[in-house]
Amino acid sequence: MRTIFVTLLFIINTAFATTYYIDSINGNDKNPGITTSSPWNTLHKINIFKFKTGDTVSLMSGSRFMITEPISSKSGIIFNSYGAGERPVIDAGSSCICVNFDGANDTKFINCKFVNGFPNNINLWKCNHITIESCNIDSSKGANIHNCNIYTGEGSFLSVRNSTLNYSEQTQGTGNLGIYLDGTENSLMEYDTLMGNFSNIRIGFGNAPTYDYTDNLVVRYCVVKYGKYDNIDDDGSRNAQFYYNVFESDTSSGYHDNVYIFSDGSGKFDQYSAVGSKYFNNTFISHSKGCTFEIRNGVVATNNTIKNNIFYNTNPSGWMFYSDNTYGTWEFNNNIFYITHGTYNHYWHINSTTIANFKSWKNLGYDTLSICADPLFTNYRTGNYSLRSGSPALNSGTSVGLTNDIHGNPVPKNSTDIGAFQHFNLE
Repeated sequence: MRTIFVTLLFIINTAFATTYYIDSINGNDKNPGITTSSPWNTLHKINIFKFKTGDTVSLMSGSRFMITEPISSKSGIIFNSYGAGERPVIDAGSSCICVNFDGANDTKFINCKFVNGFPNNINLWKCNHITIESCNIDSSKGANIHNCNIYTGEGSFLSVRNSTLNYSEQTQGTGNLGIYLDGTENSLMEYDTLMGNFSNIRIGFGNAPTYDYTDNLVVRYCVVKYGKYDNIDDDGSRNAQFYYNVFESDTSSGYHDNVYIFSDGSGKFDQYSAVGSKYFNNTFISHSKGCTFEIRNGVVATNNTIKNNIFYNTNPSGWMFYSDNTYGTWEFNNNIFYITHGTYNHYWHINSTTIANFKSWKNLGYDTLSICADPLFTNYRTGNYSLRSGSPALNSGTSVGLTNDIHGNPVPKNSTDIGAFQHFNLE
């Protein structure tokens, strides 16, 4: 009965929902804001106005809103845009956070752009059911690995879809992150691009006193590349799924990982390492002396499954898999490994042992159905990592229950390809 009452109340509230318009050029905060001919002018009006559940705040396309205070917590409303032109820009001018929510629920940001937030563009704390769709969340400031384009601490059900989280500030070897998921449960990232951040995706384990895993994260159909330190920085995921993504490490000299799994080094939080991760049908391109997968600081990451992935390494000093300790249970199979220069003589490492070649790696019980061969990309030079006819990746995967590749092409159950791209001429 209570559920029915809450549902009816929501329907009643949204039936009387209002759209409020904001135009940074032609608006006036003394206007009623309820028509495009009488819009508000500033985002400050949002903070002092009391909205109803279901209301919409619509920003004029082509507008730039320079702010000196963040948009504060709002629940149950939609932020979007109206009119022709570029996405409206919320520009914090390196002076404040663009959006700072504490305990907000059921809010959506659609077709907006957030830049120059300090120290984050969007800051979410104990928020639930927040959706960010078709947005640019770029260029946060602060130059510290705790700052980012999006920070989400605790809470649940964050969705970031069809958006960019690019080019956060980099200063003297450190810098901001793309997204920092810090104990937020059941989050989804899909069709996003994360590029040129210090770490593109960082996964943590929440804050004192409730230290907990970041559970059930799904990252799919994304392009994640050129992380100045790494692309995934995992210090606390549990049962995460990464599938049909392209990961590409930074092309500059030095050590840049695709996936770096670690603890803080003190030994206090070792239990919050990556557990139960599934990496299915990803394409990993590695250019540096770093690793595709690296496990450090005594972490015993366990129950992780690596299937149907392409590991493509252009640096003869790089590693496919490197662990500085005896790690937990991992399953590798139906993968393709390829190095463009040199021979396979040191690309796997466990504890203090370097595995001499692919055959020795397989003799340890890993990758028994995997291949060491050129995957034959359509055009590596242009970044087209789909598969040519004759690729050894065709039909060499195993079904893991996924239905679509990174481009939305169907994945046949009995003829699964390896990598992020199903060969579209297969059937």
